[in-house]
Formats: sequence, structure tokens, C-alpha cells
Amino acid sequence: MRLPNTKIFVLSALLVAAFFARLLFTFFKQPSAIKSYVFSVQHTNEVLYKSEKVFSLINNYDNDILALQITNSNTLKQESTTLKQEIKNTLFELKQLTTDNLLQQQNIASLTNIITKKFLSDDAIINFTKFNNAIAVNNDIINSNVLYLKVVKRLVTAIQFEEEKVLVSRQAKYNKVLLEMNILFYTLGFIILVLLVTIVRGMQKLAYDKKTNAILKDHSALIDLTNEAIVSTDDKFNILQWSKGAETLYGYKKEEVTGKNIINFVASKMEVATSTAIVKEIQTNGSWKGEVQQYHKNGNALDLDVAYSKVLNTDGTTKGYFSTRADITEFKKIQADLLHLNNDLALEITKKTSEIKEVFERMQKAFLAFDTNWYCTYANQPILDYLKVKHEDIIGKHFADIISGIANTNFYKACFKALETQKMQELQEFIPFFNCWFESSIYPSTKGVSIYISDITEQKRAEQELFTQKKQLRNLTRHIQHLREEERKIIARELHDDLGQIVTVLKIDIRSLKNSLVNSSDIVLENVNQILETVDGLIKKIRKIAHQLRPNILDTVGLQAALKCHCLEFEKNTGVNCFFYNETNNERLSQDVEIALFRICQESLTNVMRHADATEVVVRLSKDNDEIVLEITDNGNGFDMTKTENTLGLVGIKERAASIKILLTIESAIGNGTTILACGILKEKVLQNDNIYNI
Repeated sequence: MRLPNTKIFVLSALLVAAFFARLLFTFFKQPSAIKSYVFSVQHTNEVLYKSEKVFSLINNYDNDILALQITNSNTLKQESTTLKQEIKNTLFELKQLTTDNLLQQQNIASLTNIITKKFLSDDAIINFTKFNNAIAVNNDIINSNVLYLKVVKRLVTAIQFEEEKVLVSRQAKYNKVLLEMNILFYTLGFIILVLLVTIVRGMQKLAYDKKTNAILKDHSALIDLTNEAIVSTDDKFNILQWSKGAETLYGYKKEEVTGKNIINFVASKMEVATSTAIVKEIQTNGSWKGEVQQYHKNGNALDLDVAYSKVLNTDGTTKGYFSTRADITEFKKIQADLLHLNNDLALEITKKTSEIKEVFERMQKAFLAFDTNWYCTYANQPILDYLKVKHEDIIGKHFADIISGIANTNFYKACFKALETQKMQELQEFIPFFNCWFESSIYPSTKGVSIYISDITEQKRAEQELFTQKKQLRNLTRHIQHLREEERKIIARELHDDLGQIVTVLKIDIRSLKNSLVNSSDIVLENVNQILETVDGLIKKIRKIAHQLRPNILDTVGLQAALKCHCLEFEKNTGVNCFFYNETNNERLSQDVEIALFRICQESLTNVMRHADATEVVVRLSKDNDEIVLEITDNGNGFDMTKTENTLGLVGIKERAASIKILLTIESAIGNGTTILACGILKEKVLQNDNIYNI
């Protein structure tokens, strides 16, 4: 008999030991759970406090902004700046408190965004008051603040409501933990302990309900006082709470609506089927948001933005529904006005488009328009005349089909390039298909291309004729210059060889005569000496004229020596310092080039002597690869380049350079001297023995 008793004792001891072990475990675990739950309640209170603080700070900030708009006080500016920073800090703290809740983070982000917009709006209006009517702006601020405060309050309420939902969820988790502990206690079979646990649990629930009811009471008071339209109902949609904002929105007092079914009580334009579907969605999904049209107590229609959310009990059953309502009636009116304005604008655009089409029809230029797929959308009469088609035959036709005869032209390629690069293309081209010259302007856009085409055949013919005449005139000028140089060469040779020899013989004869008159009177001898001096002067004059007509050194030695000699003579005759730098290898150029460059230098130095009032001239002849360069620079007065059109000296220099295809550049400014640069390309080099270069 002892064995069973022993077993019972051992079993009882084990059960008691297990009970006390569980009891000890419970004593250690339960305070932790309670602490976690209390922390969650404190956390919820902190979030509610911070969110309400944001709303309070916004109200204070609005008051300062209104006062600042009227008084422009520096103290108010500083105070508003401080409030703005405190609002930002509180939002940051609120964000830190809800880092583990994505929905709360989104709500806080929306709240931060709308407050930031409000700050920007207030700053813009304050700045605007410096130049506008303060009273009118003040009304704008009041209206703007009312709208912003509604949105802010709605977001604050949403944050508070979400935090309460989180609190309820945490309560459910906490109750689950308690339930598990209670189950273990019940399995031990000790009724006293079960009662004890029940008492403890009841006390804990009482404490929780007390705290929860306090929070809900505060929340209820907050809803009653807020200017936002907030409605709280039970699970049958019977009204429990009706905020001040709801009273203002609908015109009904709280006492009139409490206990009434909100779906049936508030008149609405919504059909029964639609209303039933919305209720079903709220019950199924736990939320709904949309626009509805309801009526004020006085019968006025209201356009509302409504958001519903389901409120759950700790056991997950539906406790009721929470909804916010925003009046968007004015917004809808503005939207309707904008729609009406858009319709008027569309009519005006249609009218203007018709006028533009009439202008295109009267244009002398041919005009085509294509969409991005290269189908014709418009063509005026001139292009129809060119293509010899009717209007209905070209509209809607593809670009490639319209201009099939000119598919290989630059015009065809430019059209595609314009649309591809979105850059305007302009070109002139002879189109054999039409036997005409066309000038085309192609304007791209994101909707297609517009093409303007002008027939410039007559213009091109006139240009070609002018070019031909200019070329003939230049050839004639070159021929005349060649003849003149040949005549100068002949005259210079005759002066030097024939007349020079005659005068030399005359000088010899006079000397002989002088020697035969040794016994003559002093007067006769003096006259003879004067005759000899005159003859010497005549010889020098003949040589000078011959040199000016055609320097013999230019033909015998070359351009480099001739330029150097001329520079020395210029310096001797004028007293102006003239430096010549030869940076070539003394190669000979073609006769035409040497003569042209020499005459350019000669004419340039003559202009310096007559007009420049210079003290120094630099002449530089250089050769770089196949390019010969003559540069004449002075430090004289310079001249205005815009007033040299009729200067014969410069015209002569330009014509001489153009006759042998030398590029001539003249740079000058008043007070900065003048530089003349003549550049030519050596096209062909002959044997060194011939001492000739062709240019």
C-alpha cells in the first residue's frame, strides 16, 4: 500500500514542484509583459501628445503670421521663426517615435509635406504684403490657413487614430500572453491558483481598461473640440461622436444626430446600390476613401472627400467606424470653371487655327505639314500647284509617296534629319525633277515637321550671271594689270636704256665742251657746270622713274631683294623707320605673284606715307610650307574699317590680290595702327634652276 501512496506523494510533489516552478516563472515573466504593455501605453500617449503639440504649435504660428502681416514686427518674425523650428523638431521627434510603423511614417511624411507647403505659402504672402493691400492679403492668409489647418488636423487625427489601433493590437498580443499563462495555471488543476490568476488578470484588465478609457475619453474630447469634420459610429453605423467640424459642415448639432444611423440620416445623392457596395467594402477591407455628394441641413449640396476606417476590439471584432470628411465643394466649382475655360479655350484655338490656315493659303511659299509618322496633315495651294494635285489627294498621304521623284535629294535627307535631331534644317538645292532651284526651311517639333519651300530659280540665275560677270571683270582686271606691268616694264627699260644712254652721251659731250672752254670766261664755265648738274639730276630722275615704273632688281634678283630695296628707299625719302624681315629661302615665285606682292607693299607704304603719320613700319615676308605671307604693319593713326568703302588705294590693293587669288586681310582701328596681311597658297613648284614658283 505504501507504493501507491509513495507514487501519489511523489506525483503530488512533482505537481506541487511544477506548480511552484511555474509560479516562479510567472512572477518573473509577467512583470516583463506588464512593463512592455505599460511602455506601449506610454508610447501611445507620447505620440498623441506630440501630434497634438504639432497642431497647437501650428495654431500659434498662424496667429503670429496674421499679426506679422499687419504689423511687420521683428519680434513676431523671430517668434514665428522659433515656432517654425519647434514644429520641425516636434515632427522629427514624432517620426522617431513611429519608426516601426510604415503607415504612421507615411502619415507623418504627408503632415510634414503639407506643413512645409504652408510655410512656403505664408512666406510668399508675407513678402507679397510689402507691395499689396494688407487687408486683401490678410483675407487670403485667413482663407489659406483655414484650408491648411483642416488638412493638418485631419492628418493629426489620422496619426492619433493609427496609434490607438497599434495600442489595441498590442493589447491583443498582451492578452494572448496572459491567456497562455492562464491556460497553464488551469492545467495544474488548482482552483485557488486559478482564482488567484483570475483576480490578478481582472485587476490587470481593470488597470488596462482604466488607462484605455482615459485615452478614449481624451480622444472623444479631442473629436468634440476639433474643427475637422470627424464622425465616430458603432458597428451598425449609428453615430457615437460628432465633432464641431461635422456640426459646421452639416448644420446638425451633436444632440440631433447621436444614435442616428449616419447612412440613413444624412441625405445623399448616392444610389442605394452604390451605398450598399461602399458599406460592404468598409466592412470587408476595413477602409474606404472617395468622393460623395451629400446635403446640408438647409438643403445645399455638399461635395465631400470621405475616408472611413474600421475600429477593432481587442478580440478582433468590429467595435465601430471612424470617418473624416473634407468639404471640396469650392474645389469642384473651380474644377467646373476650369473645364468651362478649357472648352472656351478649345473653341478659341479652333478659331485661331482656321485663321492660321487662311494665312497659310495666302502665303507665296509652299507649305507642307507632316506628323511624326510622315503622313501629310496640311498642304497649302502653292505646293498643290507645284505637285499638280488636289488637296484631297495629298492629305493623309505618306511623305515618301508625295516626293517619290526626289527621294535621293539632300532635301529628302534633311527632312528626316530635322525630325530625328529636333533641329531646324535650311538648304538650297537644284531639284532636277522640277528643273528648279528651291530654298527649304524645315521646322521640327514633337508632333511632326513643318516645311516651307520657295522657288529661287530666278534668284539663282541672277546670282550665276552676277558671278560670271564678276569673274569676267576680274579676268579683265588681271589682264589690264598685266598689260600695265608690261608697259611699265617697256617704258622703264626705254627710259633706262635709251633715254638714259642719250642723257649720258649728252653729259659726256658737255664735259668735252667744258674742257674745250678752259680759256673762256667764268660766267661761261659756271653755266656749263650748271648744265652738268642739271644733266646729273635728269639722270637720277630718269633712274628713279624707271625704278618706280618697274624695279629692275625685281626681274633680275627677285621679290625679296626688291622689297628690301624699296623699304630702304622709303625710309630714306620719308624718315620713317622701315624694317624688312625676309623669312624665306629667297626662292623665286611666279612673275605675277612677285609683281602683285611688290605692288601691294608699294601701295601700302604709299598709304602709310600719305595718311598714317607713323614712326615705324615693319614689312615681313615669310613662307610656311606651301603658304607665302606678306605682312605690312605700322604704328600710325589707323582708321575706321566701316568707312573705307570708297578708298581707292585699298580697293586697288584688294583687286590686285583677288586677281591672283591671294587672300587679303586688313585690320585697323583708330589710334592702333594698321596691319595688311596677304596670304597665298603655292600650288606647284618647278625646278630650282628655273627660279620660279607658281601660286
